[in-house]
Amino acid sequence: MQAMLWPRWVLSWTSLTLFLPCFAGLSAGVGRATITPDVKSQKVPLGGYTARGSKTATGVRDPVYARAIVLRSESDRIGIVSCDMLTLPRSLKRAVLERLPGWQEDHLILAATHTHCAPDSQRLNQKMTFPVPGIATFQEKALDWTADQIAQAVRDAERNMQPVSLRLGMQQAGLSRLRRWQNLTREPQPLQRSGPLGWDWVKRPAPEIPEEDLLRIAEFVRSDGQPLAVVVNYAAHPTIFSEKMLEVSAEYPGELARRWEGKHPGGMLLFINGAQGDRSPIADDGVTEEEKMQRYAGRVLGIVERAEKEAIIYPFDGIKVRSAEIQLPPVQPHPQLVEQVAKQGISKELLQRVAEGFMPKTTICVWGKVGAWEFIAVPGEPTTTVGRELRRGFPQTTHLFGLANDWIGYIPTPDQYRVGGYEATVSFNGPGLAAAIVRAFRSLL
Repeated sequence: MQAMLWPRWVLSWTSLTLFLPCFAGLSAGVGRATITPDVKSQKVPLGGYTARGSKTATGVRDPVYARAIVLRSESDRIGIVSCDMLTLPRSLKRAVLERLPGWQEDHLILAATHTHCAPDSQRLNQKMTFPVPGIATFQEKALDWTADQIAQAVRDAERNMQPVSLRLGMQQAGLSRLRRWQNLTREPQPLQRSGPLGWDWVKRPAPEIPEEDLLRIAEFVRSDGQPLAVVVNYAAHPTIFSEKMLEVSAEYPGELARRWEGKHPGGMLLFINGAQGDRSPIADDGVTEEEKMQRYAGRVLGIVERAEKEAIIYPFDGIKVRSAEIQLPPVQPHPQLVEQVAKQGISKELLQRVAEGFMPKTTICVWGKVGAWEFIAVPGEPTTTVGRELRRGFPQTTHLFGLANDWIGYIPTPDQYRVGGYEATVSFNGPGLAAAIVRAFRSLL
């Protein structure tokens, strides 16, 4: 696969930066804490597959972690935490902030890798107080313990700050594919402005090679030239292990991090999923799920290393953060979901009340900038087409952090919502949800 071509002006500016003090003004620290519960002393349900039913974890294949990086300028700071979890309930984010006095909500980004073999995140959701088959209910002790661990990772990162330089890179990966809606003749994109923050969906053919298959990195390099941390952003569901897997595992993101960290003592890899709402990993190489996962992680590592090799150093010009707290469209269970639960004897009215109790009414959208590196933190699972629209207007190197700071379900386009399917039934705010999220990030521009 060919490397990405950078604009000539970037190469010229990069050449100049080699002669500039790259370590002026930016410092970073990393910290890590386990978020693996004791599955021997307590029954721990795993999240991601309702087909597991009431089965609980039988062991730990590999630990799950919270990996934190804190970045600081002379006047500001921002923290990013990659959590080996299915989703990130906002109640967990708020519990972590309670343990970190002085941190503002929009300056601390928590994102889930989306592994389907971690303890069910709904145990940490204060709004999940009613039983649903195959989904855990809220456990206050689990929330407190997990928040303690994540807060400790952030504190450890703050205690180990050192000067760093910033490098950005990206590579076409070819490691994920559309798992839904690929047969639509036309995809609704992009949104076109029809007035101040007014948007109407229009249609045009999707590009042959979706830019969502780009793997992006932001690497922070110590003064000795060795990487302190690399943030890897790629869109692919960690679903190589099926519902038959009953051991705790961080899946391919965890294996990727272990392999990279083994090559870089003292360094840390933070994996954050992208617009993976309808993207599956191309993990066909191998016989068993274990073989497929191991080989897939190795292939991802190869792309990361290629991106590192060709990454470009950028000068640092400060840290900026903007956020928008938005009102979500009214809760509206998808018609197909209504039909499904009706077969189980659950009325439409009861489903509506349950969904209104479970889903948040507001959510937070965050844009951050560390030097030349920009990211947008999206509180759910946008599809490929929505992710493409969310990125519009931002530099190509911008990271899209999915499953960040909150979870509002899947974020499909209006057409995808109407076509239906699994993702649409796990989108609870009607066909207008994507437009509301896009408007929020346009406001941050």
